[in-house]
Amino acid sequence: MDSRVDDLVKIRKAKKKKLLIGKEVMKAGMAASLATTFLTGYRILRPMKFHPIAASAFLGFALAHILMSENRGGGGRRKEPR
Repeated sequence: MDSRVDDLVKIRKAKKKKLLIGKEVMKAGMAASLATTFLTGYRILRPMKFHPIAASAFLGFALAHILMSENRGGGGRRKEPR
C-alpha cells in the first residue's frame, strides 16, 4: 500500500514540475512576442512582416497561459457566505 502511495506522490510531483516548466515557457513566449509586436508597431524593428505573426503568437501564448491556469483547479479568492 505504501509503495502505491509513494508512486502516486512521485507522479504528482513530476506533473507539477512539468506544469511549472510549461508556465515559464508560456511567460517567456508572451514576453518575446509582446516585445516583437511593440518594436514592429513603433517601427523600431523594420520588417513589418513580423508584426502580425508576433501579435498572433502573443494571443496564442496568452490563451494557452489562461487555459493552463484554469486547468489547475481552485485558484482565486473564494467568497465567504454572508
